Amino acid sequence: RPQPGGGGGYQGPGGPCPGGGGGAPAAGAGESAPGPAAPSEPPSALFPVMTHAVYKDGIKFDGLQKKLLEFNDQVDEANKLNPMEVTHLIDAIGKLKLGVSTEFRTCEKEIVFVKLKEWPKDKMFPVIDLWRAFLAHPVSSDYFKGSDRGTAFITQVLDLLASDPAGALGQCSAQYLANLFIYQTNRYAAFDKKERLLRGVETALASSRKQVKVAGASVLLNLAIVLHESTTPPKPWDASYAASIVGVALDFVAKAGADDADAVQRAVLAIGTVLPRDWTNGRALAGRCREAGLLDKLSGIEDKVGANFVADLRKLLAA
Repeated sequence: RPQPGGGGGYQGPGGPCPGGGGGAPAAGAGESAPGPAAPSEPPSALFPVMTHAVYKDGIKFDGLQKKLLEFNDQVDEANKLNPMEVTHLIDAIGKLKLGVSTEFRTCEKEIVFVKLKEWPKDKMFPVIDLWRAFLAHPVSSDYFKGSDRGTAFITQVLDLLASDPAGALGQCSAQYLANLFIYQTNRYAAFDKKERLLRGVETALASSRKQVKVAGASVLLNLAIVLHESTTPPKPWDASYAASIVGVALDFVAKAGADDADAVQRAVLAIGTVLPRDWTNGRALAGRCREAGLLDKLSGIEDKVGANFVADLRKLLAA
């Protein structure tokens, strides 16, 4: 996919890759068995979607490193990396390029997650993109354990997204939030802050930048997936948060433009992922979707969402 700005060099984050691949997220195991469903079971083989929408591929490490070194020359002396620290940064990026089996020294992690964290906002977009890349490596889980559970990082990224929702910083930030859902430790630490993340999703979906909206909708889908996972009976159904997810998704679908097909797809899949639990808990959200005219809208977006997903959605939304 094209990079922001359309340039050939490093311009910021890459395009979305649900599940690390492309296209629509693959359907996960539904709650119902194939064939006619029992009345108490949701009539869907495709929902809930259980593949998280994340940004694991297409990272231009060489361009990212070049931008970080360029910005290092521009920050004040207190934040500037010295030659040894620059070497540690380059080593860390080199290891990250090699894949998930690499191990990082403490000095390398301190540069990435402590020293660079203090850079000024106008120099942060490649830092957040580097953090986004680190979320695809299991070492990232070290920062989402303990009493803090990554709160400082998530709060900082949400603030950066809010400060520049239409720019490269906003895009890097929104994609970082999506990548929080790659590893289980990280995703449950993120879900612990689900209300704040949902406000971040609303910020992203209101952006004028297409890629930010797609990333925001990806986070929305990921939140719906974890909501489903974390409410398996006998655990209680969180009807209030489910309603919040559906409300954000419906509002976006109602306002979306012709260029928002990818984001609309993920928002609709988020709704579909919430509906199986709704089916066995009074079906209030299905009724809300019908009242919002979602059934009529599905015909116009079937080519993007997928005919099979739309058919299953119609079953879940049937009166």
